[in-house]
Amino acid sequence: MSELQGLKPQERTKLLAAITDPRDLAIVVLGLRHGFRSSEIADLKMSDVDLDNSLIRVRRGKGSETNDHTIEDGLEALNERTVLLNALAARPADQTYVFVSQKGGRLHRSQIFRIFQQAAIKAGLPRQKRHYHCAKHTLAFSMLKAGASLPETQKYLGWKSLATAGRYLAVTDETACKAAKSVYGAKA
Repeated sequence: MSELQGLKPQERTKLLAAITDPRDLAIVVLGLRHGFRSSEIADLKMSDVDLDNSLIRVRRGKGSETNDHTIEDGLEALNERTVLLNALAARPADQTYVFVSQKGGRLHRSQIFRIFQQAAIKAGLPRQKRHYHCAKHTLAFSMLKAGASLPETQKYLGWKSLATAGRYLAVTDETACKAAKSVYGAKA
């Protein structure tokens, strides 16, 4: 299916509840919070994570911009900081990469895909939402729905083109009518 689809809040909740491994949970939470691609999360290094200042460097691929994001905690942030700390505590300390395989090497992007896919199947998600990039779609749709501007969404997700962010605008008759009503102060 070529149509971009993000997770609905209840699907996101089911997905996260289906994951028991601390590493796997952190991989999915960071994807949902920062819009990592599978290759980007696989390439995340310990030097990209600054827990003292609550920052994470998001090194984008495909010619997108690298930027620094805050690491947050609390339900609205999917308990990101706690989840990340739990994952880090469960891994060998002397590794370059944040997420390592059971053999101690860097995870391959195909492993990231499988982690997400297995959790999505366990959560009962539809086939078109069983890929890691769905986390990025979810973030883009959620940011715009929450009122972020296109340039804010573009910057956060590292896109060079505003048109890329525009692909995530979901305009329906209902949202268009609501916007038109608000022009003259009427509440929808």
